[in-house]
Amino acid sequence: MTAPDAGIGPRLPDKDDKPCKTRLGDGCCSGAGGSFASVSAPGSTATAFAPGVNGSPSGEDPAGDGQVTITALEQPQAVSATPGIGSATVSWTEPSQPPAAGPVTYAVYANGAPVAGATTSPAALTGLTPGANYSFTVVASTTDGLKTTSAAVTATPSAPPVPPKSAQTPARGCVTSGGATLPRKGTKTLMKANCRTNAGEIVGVKTVKANPKSKAKYTLFCQVTNRKTAGTRAASGGTRYCAKGELRVRTYGTRLSLRATWFARGNATFDLYQLIKTYR
Repeated sequence: MTAPDAGIGPRLPDKDDKPCKTRLGDGCCSGAGGSFASVSAPGSTATAFAPGVNGSPSGEDPAGDGQVTITALEQPQAVSATPGIGSATVSWTEPSQPPAAGPVTYAVYANGAPVAGATTSPAALTGLTPGANYSFTVVASTTDGLKTTSAAVTATPSAPPVPPKSAQTPARGCVTSGGATLPRKGTKTLMKANCRTNAGEIVGVKTVKANPKSKAKYTLFCQVTNRKTAGTRAASGGTRYCAKGELRVRTYGTRLSLRATWFARGNATFDLYQLIKTYR
């Protein structure tokens, strides 16, 4: 037997084992020697007469006269969907089904498609797209074509939490920020050559006058050897660093207040590194 529509009883064959041919306005159909009665309300019954049919697994024909009573299935009750990380758990209560319906199985549908293996409550559904909206229904059915669908419930799976990033620190003490003052005239080392963090990121330094109106002058340079200097190179965040030699600041005889910011960009597993210090 086959069901013409979800939620109604099976189609009864006529005496030639052919399906009914004409559907009437009340949901019934009739053909040569047979008739069909639809059953849409859960728990309701209808009677169809089909000569030559002696009983039906989904109905009752105790007299053996082709007079078959079909009973609709009850909908799954208390359906709920609880979202998880890329998953959802769908639960429901199995109602008491009419004895004439025979064995009833249940299946979960997600956005209209059946979910493999989701046949018992609670059903854990995995592999869902985080942030996507899902509509879930539970379908009760029998092998003879009886079927009914629960009301839909919705859930939106979440994304996995972002793990905390590790802190970056300059390797081998390459940031030399000690002291609180700059010489009135002379040099001070701010960073060693090719300074990098434990994440392998280049550390650069950016300097600005703490007092923008100050007329004191200074320069940044790389002290390669005792007699050789070089210019600094650009690094991330508008900073400067030295590929070779120490990065130093030179003052020229006027007291200077300088704000220095050491910086290294972050990456997928490390936070950015930043140190700010003002020299008076």
